Amino acid sequence: VMDSGITQTNGSGLVTNNASFFAGKLGIGTTSPNDLLNLHTSSASGNIGLKFTRASQTHGFRIGVNDNHVFLWTDQAQEMAFATSNVQRMSISASGNVGIGTTSPRAKGLEIFRAAGLSSTPQLIISTGENSSSDYSLSTDTVSAGDFCILSGVSNTSSAVKMRFQGNDVFFGTP
Repeated sequence: VMDSGITQTNGSGLVTNNASFFAGKLGIGTTSPNDLLNLHTSSASGNIGLKFTRASQTHGFRIGVNDNHVFLWTDQAQEMAFATSNVQRMSISASGNVGIGTTSPRAKGLEIFRAAGLSSTPQLIISTGENSSSDYSLSTDTVSAGDFCILSGVSNTSSAVKMRFQGNDVFFGTP
């Protein structure tokens, strides 16, 4: 911890007035860092990571690793959000529900949301990794608004439909 006004220089950097400038890699717990910031402990057990906190709070958000797993962690009942292109894409609610395409998942477990209307993209693709002809997809609004379909492949088209649920009716094969 550096206080305001303290100046320190060494061969790899300068710290002055709460601003840091490093010419290379920063190692904490190591003298030979592998990345721009490398945290290391010689302990064979326990947590190592980064913790982000605000003001006088001791709770916060942690990123790290221990003997059992790599983790993103918060000890508070708060949502965890994931974003790309400055838009929230996925969230985990405080109760543990996961939402993709929604900021407030409603169901226990996983909710995948796509705006209503016909789309060329399925909502969930189950893939073997071999080729798209052996994949299956789950989607809504494939043949008509409000339907739910199981499709062969990754194209959300009526010709790929294997099973369709529409209201109280169930259809098999291409409509």
